[in-house]
Amino acid sequence: MHQISKGLQVLSQQRIIHRNLKPDNIMLDLSGPVPVVKITSLTWCYILEEDAACHEPGCGNLLYRAPERYARDQNYPYGSEGPDDRPEYGTAADVFATGLIFNQMVKSDWVLRHVRCESDLHDLYLQGNFE
Repeated sequence: MHQISKGLQVLSQQRIIHRNLKPDNIMLDLSGPVPVVKITSLTWCYILEEDAACHEPGCGNLLYRAPERYARDQNYPYGSEGPDDRPEYGTAADVFATGLIFNQMVKSDWVLRHVRCESDLHDLYLQGNFE
């Protein structure tokens, strides 16, 4: 987790939101004397402008999206309103995804085990229904 956090720190310092963090995009390089964790798949990354946030529509794996990204997608479908009218998200969305990855690594009973569709995530995140 330390190396993943350091990788996210580098991305954040460059004002880059990965937007698709999930276990499949975390690789372990065993070719050297010390194992190195690498964050891969920057296909959906977004580079923030100075003092700006991202308004882009949803992308990446639904299960690892931060609640603010999911709420934006539910309330403001792509093309429905101008970007200034939509809620914003930033690099904190990647921190949320990292927390879910950590939870999945250390717990046998993963917090999103019952999620089957977007409405399940709506209940979980927006209504606080973690039952």
